[in-house]
Amino acid sequence: MAISRILWIEDGANFELAELLAPVYYLGQHVLDIAESASEAVNLLSGTSLHAPYDALIVDIRLSPGGHRLWQDLYKRTVRGAVETQLGLLLLYWLLGKAPCTEAARHTMAEPLARLRKAYPPPSGFTPAQLAVFTIERPAQLEHGGHLQCLSLQHYFQKKLSSPDDILLRIVRQITRPPSGGK
Repeated sequence: MAISRILWIEDGANFELAELLAPVYYLGQHVLDIAESASEAVNLLSGTSLHAPYDALIVDIRLSPGGHRLWQDLYKRTVRGAVETQLGLLLLYWLLGKAPCTEAARHTMAEPLARLRKAYPPPSGFTPAQLAVFTIERPAQLEHGGHLQCLSLQHYFQKKLSSPDDILLRIVRQITRPPSGGK
């Protein structure tokens, strides 16, 4: 079995390393890199990194901007209230090359998304099947803006205190599973 490369975009990953990563590393079938901010994620995904391409991504919707000025500006300008949520959604729209579907989402996200795409052309080849969202937000919170349907996300996991210790491994297995009918 080939080893898959996965990027986990999670601003609190260092606090969750021991309990969530241990089952993934124990199997030795996956290499997991961590980006702790939107800036780090874009750097790793936009080809400015020496890392090999990723087979799958796990994205937290709540992200900090990190050190890039563009993300810091987006953080300041984009949202009043749910800033971190908007950064994660912008990252997902950027990754998949999609535009927000609802008028309200287009109104708040079109200009920041255009700036992001101009500064960093998105990587090609990612599909919703290769992405998992792992966040504290309830699906209804994102569906309110039509984001889940618009992004065609297939793998959504809500973080809960009651989540099993192997939840990250379960997510990894879902997003690295060959498509139906594949070998």
